[in-house]
Amino acid sequence: MAYKYKKIRKKISVGKTPGEKYLAAISVEGRVKNEELIRYIEENSSISEADITILFEALATLINENISSGRGVNLSGLGVFSPNIRTKGNENVDEVSAKDITKVVVNFRPCTKFREAMKNAPVSETNIFNIQHVSKQ
Repeated sequence: MAYKYKKIRKKISVGKTPGEKYLAAISVEGRVKNEELIRYIEENSSISEADITILFEALATLINENISSGRGVNLSGLGVFSPNIRTKGNENVDEVSAKDITKVVVNFRPCTKFREAMKNAPVSETNIFNIQHVSKQ
């Protein structure tokens, strides 16, 4: 298994040499659905499909409730999910309020073992031959 990348053309507006540049970008080739994860766990353990489904639902609820309460969640062997916000800036500290929050997001930081596996995974080019133009990111 290897990460795959595609070539994109992107307008760069910062740095010493702004202009259109060609970059490698990750090529995401689909998503693994719950059903596949459940089937894999069922086949590689003694846990039933129904129990795995209940576990997934409970885990999703637990993560959601904790993130919504401003707490991070550390899943051993995977990483940490943390709440974060995007906000606009103000000139004066007294002007800062909740209305300045523009977006609430969840950050994920993989554990060391996960990061090392990602870092050491092979990389290959996709079979996509056209250059994709990306105007904003």
